[in-house]
Amino acid sequence: MKVVLEGRYNDQGTVTTTIFFFFHRLFCATILLSAGQAQDAQEVFESLVQDAFAGDDLLLILDGGAKDKLDVKAAANSSGSVLLLASDNSSYFLQRTPRHLVRGSHFTALLVFTASVVPFMETLDTKWNPNFMLLMSLNSSVNSTALLVDERFQRSQHLALVEPDNRAQRTRFMVYSSLPMKGRFAVKSSLGEWGRGSFRRKQDYFPERFNTLHGAVLQLGSWCDDFPFLYPEHGLCKGSSLDMLDLIAGHLNFSYDVQMEPDDHKWGSLEEGQWTGMLGDLAYNNKDLVINVFQMTLEIFADFEVSYPYHVESYVFLLAVPEPAPQWQGLLYPFTATVWLAILGTITVVTVLLNLCLKAVPDTQDDSQVFLLVSARTVYN
Repeated sequence: MKVVLEGRYNDQGTVTTTIFFFFHRLFCATILLSAGQAQDAQEVFESLVQDAFAGDDLLLILDGGAKDKLDVKAAANSSGSVLLLASDNSSYFLQRTPRHLVRGSHFTALLVFTASVVPFMETLDTKWNPNFMLLMSLNSSVNSTALLVDERFQRSQHLALVEPDNRAQRTRFMVYSSLPMKGRFAVKSSLGEWGRGSFRRKQDYFPERFNTLHGAVLQLGSWCDDFPFLYPEHGLCKGSSLDMLDLIAGHLNFSYDVQMEPDDHKWGSLEEGQWTGMLGDLAYNNKDLVINVFQMTLEIFADFEVSYPYHVESYVFLLAVPEPAPQWQGLLYPFTATVWLAILGTITVVTVLLNLCLKAVPDTQDDSQVFLLVSARTVYN
């Protein structure tokens, strides 16, 4: 390309101008690409809160970058209630929030971020366990696989990820599920490219993650000493509870290793804020499930997922039947010694009062009439 500078050709100016035009076009293309990504992110966000999660109560968590890139007013058009939370200032809220709000199906959690969410994850304690959680990344450079591996997110029964993919000529958003039981390669499992027509419903983002466990080996915490449900036989643990678990394992494609007894030789209770026994193994020692008899307490329901009870035991008090009292005590037995003393004392006092009253009455009165009158008055009172 030749250009005229000051009325003459200039090869050096030609090169400089060509490079300028090249960078100018590249700069413009970068601006247009970024603008397109921001527009797509807003579209995905609006589709989530207004279509897929329509009618759900949302716990919307955003970091500082996400608040700048998205117009969160779109969430106000959701038919359900929306609780907006800043991820960098969430510890106070999460520590004081009732357990039922961040556990179970009360809220659908939507975390939108542009940078690492490790500070937010550090605020999540054991009560954090929403049934439905979706992670939406606005930055393709964030290591989303590391987030999906983290057990604080894997607690959720339904987990999904939406993130931009800049490898193609155009920016697009991809949707992922997580199948940890299938192996590390499936921790981030693609559901396809996002499109308003293909991801309109909630179930499009949250397919069943655990309809099969892909041959995983689970660690079973138990104490094999509860006949006929669990009992040792020839060095192995047998029982009706394991027979039932075998049926479930065949249906869900998993196997299990049985723990014969807890290391601390305790059944399982909350002591000074820490779980012991089988429940302690489940909470702290990498056990996947526990089968045994437990009392249905509020603490257990608060910290663990409990199946429907399939066997219920009743507890009663047993007292020995006392020997029958001798017949001569039949007259005295109906009342206690205190009552009998009160009766005798009353008779004595009444007798003394009657004598005093009779002495105070003139001799002209009939003693028998006076006695009857005083006695009647005493009984009446």
